[in-house]
Amino acid sequence: MMEANAKTLEERIFDLEKQVSEIKTILTDEDSKSTIAKHKVKVSINEFIKSKNVQNDVQRTLVIAYWLDYFEIDFRYPKT
Repeated sequence: MMEANAKTLEERIFDLEKQVSEIKTILTDEDSKSTIAKHKVKVSINEFIKSKNVQNDVQRTLVIAYWLDYFEIDFRYPKT
């Protein structure tokens, strides 16, 4: 039973890592309509989502998280 759960978790993690990799490719594809890979021009969240080939809710969530990280939230420099 425990081995089956571990195998299921392993498969799920592999699947999620694959999806993250696909999203990264979509977000940084030079041939896409995205301005993200070229320069930091702020676009609306709706415009950004529409410019990506989002096929499911997981991808949409990752695109939104990327947009927030890139345009709205600066986690790199904590406020002191």
